[in-house]
Amino acid sequence: MDLGEKIRMYRMNAGLTQTKLGEMIDINPRTISKWESGAMVPNLTEIRKICKALNIKKSDLIEEGKPKETSKLKGGLAKKKQAYLKGLAEAASIVSRVLRICLYIGIVCLVICVLAVPFLFNSFDINGHIITIRSTGEKYELINDGTDEYKIKVNGQLKSLDLEISPKEIDNVLDNYSKVQMVCFLEVTFIIAISSMILLMILLRYVERLAINIGDGEVFAEENPLLLKNIGYVMIAIIVIPFLAGIVPNAVMGTNFGEDFTFVNVVEILVVFALSYIFEYGYKLSQKCSLPIYDEK
Repeated sequence: MDLGEKIRMYRMNAGLTQTKLGEMIDINPRTISKWESGAMVPNLTEIRKICKALNIKKSDLIEEGKPKETSKLKGGLAKKKQAYLKGLAEAASIVSRVLRICLYIGIVCLVICVLAVPFLFNSFDINGHIITIRSTGEKYELINDGTDEYKIKVNGQLKSLDLEISPKEIDNVLDNYSKVQMVCFLEVTFIIAISSMILLMILLRYVERLAINIGDGEVFAEENPLLLKNIGYVMIAIIVIPFLAGIVPNAVMGTNFGEDFTFVNVVEILVVFALSYIFEYGYKLSQKCSLPIYDEK
């Protein structure tokens, strides 16, 4: 029994006409007639809709089908291409999971930092450029010799400090702001970093899902345009949040923190949204034609 005959059998068992089934899955009844006659073959997305409407499993329709039909249902991709995409999808899934684990560990570490910062700052006193450890009485003096490098004096010895912040900004913070303000700034910085890492984890989940769909031969699946748009939205958040995060500290403390929003960022986001509309068009085209976009050649 071929695929079309199975669709007809399960439709009639459910007591549905071609018109009624077409209404349930939003497909023209003439298309259903062509499926049942073998003139056309439904794609995987349509197979899912049919199974849901008829309350049957996908394997009831295609597991016993001919290899040729199964190949068409896989999006018309050749076996070698399908295996290659499947391998890429599995690799992307593994990389995504590893990166999410790393991000999770990083988030835990940053949460610990958020909790530890107030206790850390409470363990020493700041008097100008001299930092005194309360428990030991040791003193550390920050010295700016007029160059772009800051040095710290410890037990009479000068050591260089490799900092990305300019000496002018350090002088401004030490001379004009209290420990409370410094703690607040660090807490906000850590929280923004945690937010960005959470967004990266969400981004990786979307990318993994997209790769899996493509690996399964569903290049123009209904879900893919939505996944790409969600990826674009998350990218916007990842880029904008650090940019906005620097506004408050810069305004309050006179520093120059935060990321710049560049033209390259805009191009990256536009490319993602352009891809989403291409995939959406491909999906609509496959629905309209009721045939795979790719042929076996």
